[in-house]
Amino acid sequence: MAQAVTLFSGVGCSSLAAANLDLDVVAHEFNPDAAASLRANGIKVTEGDVREVDFTVYTGATLVEGGPPCQPFSQAHDGDGRFDPRDMIPEFIRAVAEILPKVFIMEEVQTLGWVKHADYLAKVVESLSLLGYTVEYRVLNAARYGSPQARKRLFVVGVRLDLDRSVQWPQEASGPTMAEFLGWNVSTCIMRNAQVPDPRAHDHSKALWPMSRSAMTVVGSFRPEVMAAPGYRAAGDPPRQGTPGSVVVTEAERKALMGLPADWIVVGTQAARDLQIGNGVIVDLMQQLISANITDKEA
Repeated sequence: MAQAVTLFSGVGCSSLAAANLDLDVVAHEFNPDAAASLRANGIKVTEGDVREVDFTVYTGATLVEGGPPCQPFSQAHDGDGRFDPRDMIPEFIRAVAEILPKVFIMEEVQTLGWVKHADYLAKVVESLSLLGYTVEYRVLNAARYGSPQARKRLFVVGVRLDLDRSVQWPQEASGPTMAEFLGWNVSTCIMRNAQVPDPRAHDHSKALWPMSRSAMTVVGSFRPEVMAAPGYRAAGDPPRQGTPGSVVVTEAERKALMGLPADWIVVGTQAARDLQIGNGVIVDLMQQLISANITDKEA
């Protein structure tokens, strides 16, 4: 069975995507709760600092996949990018260099491609290309690829030159609305709006947005059960949790919006579980990316 090596594996979204394609997955995770979640769901995991891993033991693996910590580049943090000690992109590059897989996929917040970090992204692409890969990157919104969640992430994909083929991207396909996916109706939207703790959010006339559009991005902190109404970043708006028309979603619903099955086990305190779910990658979109770039014969 072909092998997939996942880094910064978190709650296991990308590991599940690879396993669904019959790849033998070995995950790597630093956070003890996330590592416990991986084990609880039957994923083989090496727990500890990725900087201490000898990746040459995986030479010949078909896939290397990873979503390095986003804090150095996230819009929600004042990160220092390539100069931030939390930047683990160099470790992803090292993994690719030591394993030389057929395909690699790196997932990061879209802000890595913004002007502030554009030079660094270009250097990352150059470094990976020099290892012998055709490399492309794109920002993909999961809602345009069949997901019920609007989630924009930057994906860097590489295919080894000796395979003599180009990087492939999934075909766009509209996804269901949030209400369609979760089985909500108008009454549900109004009820979920009334459940938002911040009274500024209680505007039922603005709470029907799940009926006509995908969910907003699932997050991992700051009351992640409160899903802000569209446009909450507009000037003068209250904080995310108080945006008029916001709705409450359960942990089970957030898992579902990420593409995790209902029986997927998430270990830890409520805050730890929230963080793991919100930091994941959309399972189906990752599965589409892997499938598009790895042939059936290679898998």
